[in-house]
Amino acid sequence: MNKTSDTAAIGVQRTPVWIRSHEQPLAGWIHRPTDVSCLNGRGLLICNPIGHELIHAHQSIREMADKFARAGYSVLRFDYTGTGDSDGDEFEDNIVAKWLDDIVAASEYLRAACGTEVRQVVGIRSGALLAAACAPRLSVADGLMLWDPIPSGRRFLRELKANEKLAYFRCEPDLLESVGFPYPTPMLQALKGLDIADSLIAVQAPVVAFVRDSAPVPAAISKIGADGLDFDCVQAPGLATMLVEPHNAVIPHDAIDRAVSWASEHLVAMPPESEAAALDISNEVALAGPNEGIVESVVRVSEGGSTGILCRGPNPKATKRPIVLFGNAGSIYHIGPNRLYVTLARRLAQEGFTSFRYDLPNMGDGLQTPHPEANYPYPEDAVERITEVIEFARSSFGYPSVILTGVCSGATQAFLAAMRQEPTTALIETAMVNPKVFYVEDITQDGSNFVMQRANYYSRAVGDRDRWRRLFTGQIDYRKLFDFLTRRSWQLARKVGRRIGRVFGMAPGTRLGRDLVAYVKTGRKLSFFFSSRDPGHRVLLESSDGVANRLVRKGEMPIAVMEDADHTMIAKRCREDFMSKFTERMTSTYPSG
Repeated sequence: MNKTSDTAAIGVQRTPVWIRSHEQPLAGWIHRPTDVSCLNGRGLLICNPIGHELIHAHQSIREMADKFARAGYSVLRFDYTGTGDSDGDEFEDNIVAKWLDDIVAASEYLRAACGTEVRQVVGIRSGALLAAACAPRLSVADGLMLWDPIPSGRRFLRELKANEKLAYFRCEPDLLESVGFPYPTPMLQALKGLDIADSLIAVQAPVVAFVRDSAPVPAAISKIGADGLDFDCVQAPGLATMLVEPHNAVIPHDAIDRAVSWASEHLVAMPPESEAAALDISNEVALAGPNEGIVESVVRVSEGGSTGILCRGPNPKATKRPIVLFGNAGSIYHIGPNRLYVTLARRLAQEGFTSFRYDLPNMGDGLQTPHPEANYPYPEDAVERITEVIEFARSSFGYPSVILTGVCSGATQAFLAAMRQEPTTALIETAMVNPKVFYVEDITQDGSNFVMQRANYYSRAVGDRDRWRRLFTGQIDYRKLFDFLTRRSWQLARKVGRRIGRVFGMAPGTRLGRDLVAYVKTGRKLSFFFSSRDPGHRVLLESSDGVANRLVRKGEMPIAVMEDADHTMIAKRCREDFMSKFTERMTSTYPSG
């Protein structure tokens, strides 16, 4: 597959790279100024947080890399083993030790690729823990930047356990699950031994901690400079808002600017880079271990379009199976919620299916331009861009048949794009996973979808003794309950009215019902995967006014349900259930050969 390089960010060139560490490939991006004469002779390494904070902070990390590149740095951001797009998973032996080795390997890679010394490192949240632990092995003479750092592994473990308690399920033995990511006991034991203050005792380089300005500086952070370390602590705005849910996350531009200024002030004079030629980097990599035989590559769909990861099995040309296209789930970048897309794509590859997990423009690693809908999960041009991806899969990847899929908004956008496809296009199936709405205007229209979501919640609450106790002891908001009952009664009354109207030929049915019938008539397949704790199944059945039930009974619209799963399937067992059902659907419907 051809190399790809993203020059869309003003003044910045982004190039995808693969780094070898312990014989496993790590995914990364090098950011450099478009005008290489602006390079300052320095390399800068960004150490990501792990778990859900990587997904939440992704757009801020990308923007940070861009701003350092504009300041003249060669910047590398990358994924550790078993995280993001890199090879492996969280259950590998000695995973924390591997992460530290990954940081060293990434530093050496940047030096080899760009001919520049990595003299400054940024560690973000739990990434600050890892960066500090690795600092004695790195050349960070010009500074170590700790971004909203978690001061110790024990503190990190407390945060994970606090999040775990908010989950609706109990974890498996020897496994802590926090916000959709598993943390095996051996990993937690290794993390507990990390402490930033202890790690930096022998470090001679200047260190700065950028901490939140919404609270006093934590004592554990102040302790970092207690042993005579050249240490600064800067309170900066926006560090918390970059870590909220991806669709609400806000890039802390002012804080990033302060980090760039601090780094520039601590540069030691050096001659400029001796080699500033264009990067010549292979864009295709073979995975290792359990994923051996799988090949992945980063692909730009067009100069103004999407970017994603093509995942192929050992012999993709030996099968006539269609390619599976994974669209953004909400504002989550292309690894999917809880890294679901990565795991599923590789599982499908082992079964002989090629897949492409992509970012729409202005999301994730897609083309970035000044745009009012940046990071918005329902952009106006989504149908056009998805159609572009379908055609690219046919013309450039060489697959005559395509399956569209996605979670949440990815499912909605897939459905809308499918409804717009001409009969001659490559699309043969739309596999929708937990759509909450079917039309973008339903998000802000009359609130009917929200009422159905509440109905789904209350239907589960009926069997919960604790909720009945709270009802009879006055521990609930009766006004909110009354409002729901009123709106739900009116909703059901309108539903009955529509059905009576249809009997007498006075009602045309709902928009969704008509579209489902029109879709099935095209001859394309339509399948659904719903979590039992998610309202999507109820929305489908009620909004189609009986049409969905009729299509299911006729075998024209199969539905699979993941029991006790929530919207993004944060429990590992629920993700496994979904992947088994999805893979079974693909292999049974599209047999090899």
